[in-house]
Amino acid sequence: MSRFFRLAAGLALTLSAAATANAQVTGGQNAFEYLRMSNSPHVSALGGFAPANPDNDVSLTLQNPGLLKPSYHNQLSVN
Repeated sequence: MSRFFRLAAGLALTLSAAATANAQVTGGQNAFEYLRMSNSPHVSALGGFAPANPDNDVSLTLQNPGLLKPSYHNQLSVN
């Protein structure tokens, strides 16, 4: 009886070691998939592109740093 349990345990260990491990990936193919999200709902509405528009949206400057103005000083964008 003890030989049977050793054989079964050895077989279970061999089969479990050969299986691939796919742990802790729930949303996509990579662990940090959430970093690909858009930083601004305005940019998402424009299809991911931030053209040079004169809106007073400080979050657009992350897509196009040329939109920075002195009036954006001390502004915060929270998404």
